Amino acid sequence: MLTCCPSCATHFRVTPAQLKARAGTVRCGQCNFVFNALETLLDEPPSPPAEISPMPTSREETGDVFDIWIGEAETWTDNKVVEPARKHAAKTDAQPEVYPAEPLQDEATAKVRRWPWALGSMIAVLGLLTQATYYYRVELAVLRPDWRSALQAACKPLHCEVPRPRSIDTLGIDTSDLHPEPQHPGHLTLTATLRSKAAYAQEWPLLELTLTDVADHTLAVKHFAAGDYLPRDKDKGQPIEAGFPANGEIAVALPLDVGDLPAVGYRLYVFYP
Repeated sequence: MLTCCPSCATHFRVTPAQLKARAGTVRCGQCNFVFNALETLLDEPPSPPAEISPMPTSREETGDVFDIWIGEAETWTDNKVVEPARKHAAKTDAQPEVYPAEPLQDEATAKVRRWPWALGSMIAVLGLLTQATYYYRVELAVLRPDWRSALQAACKPLHCEVPRPRSIDTLGIDTSDLHPEPQHPGHLTLTATLRSKAAYAQEWPLLELTLTDVADHTLAVKHFAAGDYLPRDKDKGQPIEAGFPANGEIAVALPLDVGDLPAVGYRLYVFYP
């Protein structure tokens, strides 16, 4: 029996024993493609027909005398008919190259060879997930606030942190004022209302206060962290570790000792370092 490889179109001679061994599954000896030989079985090519010599032709002449041109007819037949027939027979005799079918490897052996690759793939996937979690830990904590504690615990062995996001575009100062303390010369009080328009809690910003004179020249610049401007009353204050609440606001009252600086104006900004 013959079968044909669907990949490289090479013909193979197979035996019933080979087909029965793997339910018809064989491997191409030319391109190593595995296929079902039962689906591509071919009939054995028939033997080339025996060469039949054509009958000699005769030419009939009209009249009382008949001439039979046997020699020329035989010569014409040998040159014009028999020779092409032999060429055709030679082409028919050529058979496709046949490779013996190779039995597949044992299934148990194949499974043993596959499991190290499966284990390696699982380790690679876990490594990629761990790396992605590390690089996007801030975004994950924003999307899933309940994961923050777990992410912080995972960061401790790696000496990393899970900071809150910093969206300066969502922060603003609604109102602010700088007024002197009449009972305490050289002392001023800065009041302001900070607002966050973010839909998530974020880091507390820093405040930058610039004191100016009557000509709007800079006299002093000072920065204040959250621990400096947040209310100290535990009942009214916001815990620093909780961050600036989502869509929240905070009132600031910051006493200042300016000494003898002739400060009459100010500029106030919020920023992240």
